Amino acid sequence: MTNIHSYEELKNLTDKEVYEIHDHIFKQTSFGVSYYQQEIFNREQTKLTNAIKRYTIWILILTIIITIATILNYFDFIQKP
Repeated sequence: MTNIHSYEELKNLTDKEVYEIHDHIFKQTSFGVSYYQQEIFNREQTKLTNAIKRYTIWILILTIIITIATILNYFDFIQKP
């Protein structure tokens, strides 16, 4: 298990590899793992942010559809005698 020497190398690792490096270093010392813990946290936050963005887009689309349906229903109600 080798240490990562550059930020670019760290970014190219999979989540599993980051966890393994963190665990390997943590077993040897409790110092120096905060770098990997922060990377794990950042990856999790990015995943959550992307999920929230997708949900927000769906909510926007559904809101537009419901608004259009409401307007069409209103005009249909007005035109009925």
